[in-house]
This record gives sequence, structure tokens and C-alpha cells, in this order.
Amino acid sequence: MTESVFATVQRQPKLADQVADAISGQIAQGRLLAGEKLPAERQLCEQFGVSRTAVREAVRSLEAKGLLEVRSGGGTWVRHASAAPASELLGLAMQVSGAGVTWAHVLEARRLLEVEIAGMAAARRTERDLAALREAIEEMRARRGEPEGWSQADVRFHDTLAVASGNPLMPMLLGAMQDALLDARRQAHRLPGTPANALTHHVAVFAAVETGDAAAARRAMQAHLDEAETTLTQAREAR
Repeated sequence: MTESVFATVQRQPKLADQVADAISGQIAQGRLLAGEKLPAERQLCEQFGVSRTAVREAVRSLEAKGLLEVRSGGGTWVRHASAAPASELLGLAMQVSGAGVTWAHVLEARRLLEVEIAGMAAARRTERDLAALREAIEEMRARRGEPEGWSQADVRFHDTLAVASGNPLMPMLLGAMQDALLDARRQAHRLPGTPANALTHHVAVFAAVETGDAAAARRAMQAHLDEAETTLTQAREAR
């Protein structure tokens, strides 16, 4: 057989794959942080020079990998890559009879984790972190009448606080409880006064983080979790 004189033709990656690779690369390099919102779809199309179809396909693939989270009516957000599978596992463990995981266990773990996160964030936060926390609080205020929108904004505040801790394991550990805690917030929203009470506590935590007072941040988070546990208990009893 005559030896071929032609080089093998390399197949070019699809546009959607190229967009996905570019976005995931920005996340890997720390230029897009967990809790950060991506530009609107139209802007992404303009920036990449591709169609909406390519952008949507890229976003869907990254969402499936746990890198992005698409919120109904709320845009697309960066999510820690390892949080989604762990969160799904926890949710399954809480549903399976005999698995032994209860809400009490989740709340106990949350106390151990988030009080220290608040203290670390107060000591290490950046101006970028503070801006993201302010944005989450404003979204909670603006969407206090919407169970889903308000719950998502509440989760984003805590996710952003975990990022502000400066320890990359904190968003991963908190992310493992994300779906369970989101469900808890949806339940709690049904009780009158919950959004207003939660907002007051979030503002107190933010104030301590902004001034760099770690002890005050821990106290504010502890008070917030005390109130949240009471509210969730009442909401579950009212079902």
C-alpha cells in the first residue's frame, strides 16, 4: 500500500465546547469566582462572537458538571465544581429511610461551619467580596416577596461569605449542604416575617465582616443560625 502523503485532519472543537472551555478556564484561574454572576446571554454572545445556541449549549454542559448554576429569572452563577454531587448525595441520604441523616444533623454541621466562616471572612474579606455580599443583601430585599428568588439570594449570601473566608474548602463544604438548605429556606419563607427577620440578621453579619470584627461576625452568625433553626422548626410543624 502506498504511504499516505496527507496529514491527518484535526477535527475542530464545536463552538459550544470552545465557549465552555473558555468559561471553565476563567473559573480554574480564579478570574470567575464562586458566587459571581456571568454576563447576560446577549453579552456572552457578543464577547465570544457566537450564536445564542452555542452559548446555551455551553452553559448547559457546565451546569451538568456543577460549575454553573442557572437560576430561573436570576441569571447564571458560578458554582463550585465539587459542591453539586455532594449536595445531591446529602439530599438523597435525607430522603432514604434508615440512612440516619436528619435536619438536626444538617443544622449542627451548619453551626460548626458557618460561625467560623463568618469570623474568617471578617479577617480576610476583600472589597470584591464586600461588593458581592452587598449585592446579595439587596437582592434579598428586592425579592422578599418571592419564595424562590429570596431563597436563592439568601443562599448566595452564605456562598459568598464562604468564598470570602479565603479557604477554598469552605465553599465546597458549605456547598455540600446547599440543596438541603435551599429547601429549608423555601419552607421558612411561608412564615410571616421570615424575610424581614433574615434580612436583619444578614445585615448584622455583613456589618461585622465589613468592619473586620471577627468576634462580632461569629456572634452575629450564631444569632442568625439560632433564629433560622427556630423558624425552620415552626415551618416544618406548620406543614
